[in-house]
Amino acid sequence: MTSFAGVRPLQSRWTVGGILLLVSIALAALSPPPTLAASVPLTVLKLDAAGGTVTSDPPGINCGPTCTFSFPQGSSVEFTASPNPGYTFTGWGYSCWTNPCTVTVGQVGTLVANFATGFSASDLTGTWYFLGLEDSIPNDPYWSWATLTLNAAGTVIGGTYTNSHGQSGGLTPGSFVIYDAGLVSGSVTVAGNTKSLFGKLDVNKGILPMLITTTSQPGLGVALKGGGSFSAADLAGTWVIEDFGDAVDENDPDSIRGTITLNSAGSGSGSVTLSDGTSISISGSFSINSVGVVTGSFDTGQEPVNFPHGKLDAGKTFLALVREGGAERGLTLLTKSGGSFSTSNLAGTWYVANRSDAQSLNNPYWSWSMVTLDSAGRVIGGGYMNSFDNTGTITGGSFTISGTGGIQGSVNKLENGAPGVITFPHGKMAPNKTVVVMASSDSGSIGQMVAVKGVSVPSLTVAKQGTGAGTVTSSPSGINCGATCSKSYIYGTFVTLTATAASGSTFTGWSGAGCTGTGTCTVSMTQPRTVTATFALPTHTLSVTITGSSGGSVTSSPPGISGCTGTCAASFTSGTVVTLTASPGTGGAFREWRGACTGTGTCKVTMNAAKAVTAVFSRTFSDATLTPHVTEIKAVHFTDLRAAINTLRSHYQGLPAFAWTDPALTPRSTPVKRAHLTDLRTALDQAYAKAKKTHAAYTDPTITAGQTIIKASHLSELRTYVRGLE
Repeated sequence: MTSFAGVRPLQSRWTVGGILLLVSIALAALSPPPTLAASVPLTVLKLDAAGGTVTSDPPGINCGPTCTFSFPQGSSVEFTASPNPGYTFTGWGYSCWTNPCTVTVGQVGTLVANFATGFSASDLTGTWYFLGLEDSIPNDPYWSWATLTLNAAGTVIGGTYTNSHGQSGGLTPGSFVIYDAGLVSGSVTVAGNTKSLFGKLDVNKGILPMLITTTSQPGLGVALKGGGSFSAADLAGTWVIEDFGDAVDENDPDSIRGTITLNSAGSGSGSVTLSDGTSISISGSFSINSVGVVTGSFDTGQEPVNFPHGKLDAGKTFLALVREGGAERGLTLLTKSGGSFSTSNLAGTWYVANRSDAQSLNNPYWSWSMVTLDSAGRVIGGGYMNSFDNTGTITGGSFTISGTGGIQGSVNKLENGAPGVITFPHGKMAPNKTVVVMASSDSGSIGQMVAVKGVSVPSLTVAKQGTGAGTVTSSPSGINCGATCSKSYIYGTFVTLTATAASGSTFTGWSGAGCTGTGTCTVSMTQPRTVTATFALPTHTLSVTITGSSGGSVTSSPPGISGCTGTCAASFTSGTVVTLTASPGTGGAFREWRGACTGTGTCKVTMNAAKAVTAVFSRTFSDATLTPHVTEIKAVHFTDLRAAINTLRSHYQGLPAFAWTDPALTPRSTPVKRAHLTDLRTALDQAYAKAKKTHAAYTDPTITAGQTIIKASHLSELRTYVRGLE
């Protein structure tokens, strides 16, 4: 074994539920009970810190630079969150549901403002450098180094690989997908073996820890995005080492921690501590090319430790290396020292990729976890799964962080009903404060994990619309809309919404977030969601019929019936007062309303039940009064009656327009004939028969050609009978 033998990285058997993305919300820490002091400090915590600003009214907080201020106890303070470009404000945690947010001083001590950045397929576009360590049963640890170029669709369009088995070559095209919270999954084929990968892209979109989830060869890797220019000076400084490896000839997982300080030429010295507590002095030398690819070695005074491949991230504070030395192989992750840290940097949801192995026997596995911490470093929730198909919840725990970014802590878990504890004996937060590298230990297994800070906890907003009333409630609880219509939930939580209509109203359905229908609505909280519930009052049908001897139309207000010229219907909300307006056609006049309205005035119908209204229109006859022996019988008198009778016939289905003798009557040219009068009588009688009505006898029931004189009374009584059928 090399000098790194016995360095046993503490491995965490984090069982995460099926990529159960359980991300708990960052709770605002409650202040102590109010005291009699004249003023009480109130603090704003931003997640993430670069996401935006929070200001107060009255003035005092501009966070920004000033995130704590003392206000009079019991007073009301309004806070407004303003996101920076590229970020969105996603809520205040449990403290408030609106923006601006008003709080009572003394009841809330810390107000958490959640800002989030989005992710898209374009974030994967470009060249990535991948370094990983895998193992299999029987014991066969090996490292891989690859470059992959992805297009905007996430397809691998080029790349090469090499590994410690001596295999190398081009990559068979694969593909990757990025999801709302920056979660990435995909696959690529290496030396004929398809590798399935899953991970989380950091908010700076340049560091992508990934689990190699292939069942037979579980592993952990890191992909670093290409770009930028590099020189040896970028290596200068003190680097914190977190390493995990295993012996080739036997199962002997090692966890190593330490530091090395390099000069601008890439050379330097330091020390490492093995998992058995042995401390070893080291010296090292590294070189870096213009694209940030790093190679180097350590001299331990025993066997040399070589780093044949490595990559510095674009931010120049995170360095990933694969290790080869004697009979051991490993993955070495270094974070650059610098910056100042506090427990507030721990607050938020962390996505944890972990690869572990049992110390007593070869049993490699991966695990995926999501853990949420508050601003005091307390674990307030989470979940996990692993390659053994175990899942569980994280029920508590805590972490501490030093001023230089050193981290240690533990989490409490509940797996298959059995409690357990996973410890993290040492680790380091990167200067960007979005990536953490740690060693883990769980039930006789040790491992190496990389955690990436996630986007803020997503909020669910319920909107109500429609003419009716009702409430929407949620399971898990949080929404009772009613009054509370927005709530933030643990990432990946399935929230079921139930709508209950108020008395006299009806729930008519959901819209938004993929919800439809009138049953319950279930949404997955992987991003902010908005769901709309529509409530309606009962509706009733208003039917309108147009009848009479002349045409016309009816229109309603509010809209529903528009230009109705026959039989029309529309539904109106119960209680609506509908005003109908009648408009006569050419040659006619509005006569009256019938049914739910009567008379000739405005028709207003209150829709508390189904209603029917008839609008009657009358033909306007030329020479309204036909005076015997005075009024000259004209062609227009016949054409008026023809139009009126045909209109009546059209109002009774099955009666076509009548075929008139001499269809065109030319004034002072077409002589009046017996057939003209008998046609009118016949056509009108057919309409009466269809309507199952009768009229009085005609004057001169028999019209004899050459004998009966067409009189004004003949036409007047036809006009009367037309009115009788209206």
